[in-house]
Amino acid sequence: MNYVYSWIYNYKITDLPEGNNALNVSVSLKDKNGSDLKVLAIEFISQNCATFSEVENVKPFAFVIEPSSSLTGNTPIGGGESEFPLCIVIAHTEDITSDENKMNVTISVTSFVDDTSTELRYTKINGGKELSVAPIDITTLSGEVTIPETYNFDGEDLPITAFGSFSGSNITKINIPSKVTSIEFSTFEKCTSLASVTIGTNSQLTEIGPRAFYGCRALTEIVIPANVTNINNEAFYSSGLTSLTFESGSKLTTIGVNAFYQCGFTSISFANNTKLTHIMGGAFFGCELIKSIELPSTIEYIGYLAIPLTAITFTEKGFGIVSASDNSSVKYWLASKKLTVTEITKEMLEGVKLIAGEALASISIETNIKNVTKIEIPASLKKIICYLKDEESGSILETAEFENLTSISVEAGNTVYNCPDGSNCLIETATNRLVLGCKNSSIPLSVKIIGTGAFGSCMDKSSFVIPSGVEIIEGSAFSECSNLTTVTLPSSVIEIAENAFLLCDKLKSVIYTGTVSQWNAIKGIGTDFFCGNKDVVVTCTDGTVTVNPSTTSGS
Repeated sequence: MNYVYSWIYNYKITDLPEGNNALNVSVSLKDKNGSDLKVLAIEFISQNCATFSEVENVKPFAFVIEPSSSLTGNTPIGGGESEFPLCIVIAHTEDITSDENKMNVTISVTSFVDDTSTELRYTKINGGKELSVAPIDITTLSGEVTIPETYNFDGEDLPITAFGSFSGSNITKINIPSKVTSIEFSTFEKCTSLASVTIGTNSQLTEIGPRAFYGCRALTEIVIPANVTNINNEAFYSSGLTSLTFESGSKLTTIGVNAFYQCGFTSISFANNTKLTHIMGGAFFGCELIKSIELPSTIEYIGYLAIPLTAITFTEKGFGIVSASDNSSVKYWLASKKLTVTEITKEMLEGVKLIAGEALASISIETNIKNVTKIEIPASLKKIICYLKDEESGSILETAEFENLTSISVEAGNTVYNCPDGSNCLIETATNRLVLGCKNSSIPLSVKIIGTGAFGSCMDKSSFVIPSGVEIIEGSAFSECSNLTTVTLPSSVIEIAENAFLLCDKLKSVIYTGTVSQWNAIKGIGTDFFCGNKDVVVTCTDGTVTVNPSTTSGS
């Protein structure tokens, strides 16, 4: 940050309600290119200002550093005025456009009341029909806090349905009313003394937000209400949880990235949960005390390092396969360890619904996967996750190192994957995406996408022809194909991702079946998809282009 820009926004609030009121401010600014700007600070002044010299001469009544995109109830103002001038000075790091349509500031006013007996502030929300609760002063709030189901606000009993921030307070216990629907971002973050969370009977809670209980080291157990569908990223990151219970009939579908990072569980069971579909990257990462885990048969995605190796039992052949607790015919292949086979047959994977994480990559343990020459995909398999990058966690994975793989086949009846006769390619049917190739692969004409890491390390050919019809080549698709010197690309290609040919050090020639202008129009041409290779000559139908030239060249 070299320079801070500011923008003055004048507004006039009329007919303020009597009593205490809070400004609700949502700010959105765009730069000259239409991209979102980061707001560094907002200064509130109780008079309109035309110039920055006027701003400098008036003391602000509120100043907020690095606010969230929505600033709610943090800026109290008085009441009863027929007109309340408001000057908002917004500080940011980039020059902004002069287009007023790209500068969005929304202001509204809500009433609040302070209950000094409990040190809690109640603020009207949702048109004044409900209340949000937060500490009056977070530095003095401590001990057990009980939030009532309703609170009498100016003679009217209103339900409490939301929380403000309790982050960093010294509370030891919180009783959450049943009508609260969401625990928002960082609500109880770093409440290090918080040891007990009780949620009202027949809770309407549907979501536990990101970092909601981050760093709550005194919190050892919690019951997740049945209506919760989403436990967000880092929700219980580095908390003290050793016990996790789900109410019967749980509707939980997603556990977010690093949601239970470094918690102290010894076992995890989802036996009563029939809805869970996604366990994102690192969900239980660092939970090295977990010795067993029970997963439901509904799982569709398991992210990188989501399940600790301590919870996985390996077969004598080296497969780390976990059976679903509610359906013994459904299994998940989650890791590999010193494989003793050279052929992975459909019988070995009978009933396996999902292959995830480390199963197709040598990440942290020796798998001997380089010795595998043949892999058969059973009809039961619905999902393979062997990507170079898990987008949800941002963690970088190794590619599937099937260096000696020569044969790929798919059992008849598989509704997700196919392998046309003689192609030796694993293809996702719905997207025509080539997921995994091998030494003997011949790309079928139906393929539209060559997936991330599809040919990583396993192709030893010096030249390779990508057929017409392929449109996208994803990142590291040909990673470490160290013998590749020439590749033929069709004019149908519209995108080549960065590092598509990572560590293909001998690649110097590309034969492209389109024109120079078509080549230059390919999305990604400006990125380093040849990963530093110098003087790669692209021969088009009407001329040549030198990619990453060591000297200026090309035509």
